[in-house]
Amino acid sequence: MQFLTVPLLLLPLLASAEAAGAFKICTADTNKAFSLKSYGEHKAALPYSVHLPQGIKTYDPNTPIEVTISGIASYTEIVLYAAQSQYYQNHTGTWVELNGDDYTTLDGNDEKADPAGCGSYGKGATLSSKSDKQKNLPVTFKWLPPVRPLNDSIKFYGIVVQGGNQGFKMVTTDVGVTAANPWPETKRQNSATRHAAAASTLLVIAGVLATTFII
Repeated sequence: MQFLTVPLLLLPLLASAEAAGAFKICTADTNKAFSLKSYGEHKAALPYSVHLPQGIKTYDPNTPIEVTISGIASYTEIVLYAAQSQYYQNHTGTWVELNGDDYTTLDGNDEKADPAGCGSYGKGATLSSKSDKQKNLPVTFKWLPPVRPLNDSIKFYGIVVQGGNQGFKMVTTDVGVTAANPWPETKRQNSATRHAAAASTLLVIAGVLATTFII
């Protein structure tokens, strides 16, 4: 009989595979995007735009907001986030219910990696395409606001790549959204509960992977 054990050291590799994305920068920086050469030039005339549902002026911690990218028939890559300004070092909120085949969040720790690691800007806060395949428009994402209100208004910023080295466009919402006043009680799990649940899930996965199989 021969025994095969799946080592626990594989866990980080599996996790990083899940977090892989195509985008190579963390912000809607047109100079950085141009320097990558693979996206082409910044073209403000490209008919891409980002917008929120009509009438949305405030956010609260319990209500996801739909963020829609519209434009020509398709695009290939995207980076998108909510922040108090375009180059702000903290991206706020989290992206939820993503189509895992095409989109992810850039949660790694190395901003210069490929794909970029944007974890220092906020976990789950920087949305990215996973590949450079053609994707249809319009596309709508769900953004879950932060659990605590921010003093300044929030806008959404992104870069949309047409593909084929034909150029890209920096997009932003026309107006910002502000925290609801009064700020409602948060109905979501607190961070300690979420971390405990996540730790429990990892322990279960570790137990399964470490199981010894008889071949």
